[in-house]
Amino acid sequence: MSMRRLLDEMDHPPRPPGEPGLVEPPNLQPFPAYLRELCFVDLASYCQVFANPSLDSDNLLVQEGDIQVEMSGNWLIRWTASDSDLPFAFYRAYHRQLATYLRPQARPVVHPSTLISMPGFLLVSASFLDKCDSLVHRSLRSVTTLGPTTSSFNAGESANLAMGAKPKVLELAHRRLVSTALDIVGGSPRPPPSPQEQQQEEEQEGGLDDSARRRQFFGGLLSLWIRAITKRTSMWDTRSVFLLLDFLDGLFYTVLYTAPAPPLLLNELPSPPVLVHPSLALFDLPFILDVLRRILLTADNTVCVMRTIAFIYSQFEALTTQPETLKALCLDLLLDPLVFQHLFLHWNSGVRGYYMRLLVWRLSRLNAAAAGPRTPKARDVVKIILAFNAR
Repeated sequence: MSMRRLLDEMDHPPRPPGEPGLVEPPNLQPFPAYLRELCFVDLASYCQVFANPSLDSDNLLVQEGDIQVEMSGNWLIRWTASDSDLPFAFYRAYHRQLATYLRPQARPVVHPSTLISMPGFLLVSASFLDKCDSLVHRSLRSVTTLGPTTSSFNAGESANLAMGAKPKVLELAHRRLVSTALDIVGGSPRPPPSPQEQQQEEEQEGGLDDSARRRQFFGGLLSLWIRAITKRTSMWDTRSVFLLLDFLDGLFYTVLYTAPAPPLLLNELPSPPVLVHPSLALFDLPFILDVLRRILLTADNTVCVMRTIAFIYSQFEALTTQPETLKALCLDLLLDPLVFQHLFLHWNSGVRGYYMRLLVWRLSRLNAAAAGPRTPKARDVVKIILAFNAR
């Protein structure tokens, strides 16, 4: 059950027996009486609300006077299909509306367990998790066919996947999920403000704007969704691992980097996206690095290994910005003697080529950062270069 999986991730890492969990009994008094049954108190009663029909007839969803909405028809297909924009529009509208009722907090990112008592919050988050699972495990439901479309992932589409292209239905689902997740967390981050702009923002009244408010309250959902999806994915399923890394790539590019800005003059080039360091707090980078290590050491499919190396190559800046992740990725993973021997002497020439390009064009170029001030990160870079030369 998706709601149980989210609750488990909210209490990550697990607490020792006898200690209270993260979810405390909520205060339901601020909510209207007709919304209180949608507020989470415990999982059993929460599921019971949605399991029991709201009317005497199981065939009717709404019955008010002459108005009757049946539990069948095209509207139901649009809500359950993976290639329909209706559920994704609802996800965006729900989080935008909920953010207007929340007061800004001192913490940059609020833990999702703080919001779990909001009406329908757990159910909507679990529904989006189901959509992500449908993409990664290729069990999409079309508007024209309510059944999963796993059988349509034929040999021809598998060949396109191996060449770097995805079937169109998977590509469209990928774009919907990434764009929806980006909208939930408030869109792409803004460039770091100048001292004058920062002073003006502090002097303005009204607190955070809408996008900053959504990033503060809903940014923590990204780590929950990523951990829940990854733990349900088998590394022996090459297509699922491929799609999972594509999903992570899309989230990294849109959530961590500023949106490309159009040039001010016709003869100027558009400004490239810039990594915004505070956005790194939205991702559980140690967990992602642990997943990458497991794939590189235990996966037996060359396409899966090459896609993992390509992910590290493309997201190397984000994965090495923080000193702790820099050391974990370079020293403890890429230059680990076991990993180095496994990939540098791999039987497949494609894996060897991908790994050598990663070392030459990414890891070895860290040497430029070592010429700066003697910061702890610069000292780690020197250790990495010395370890690379020793290999």
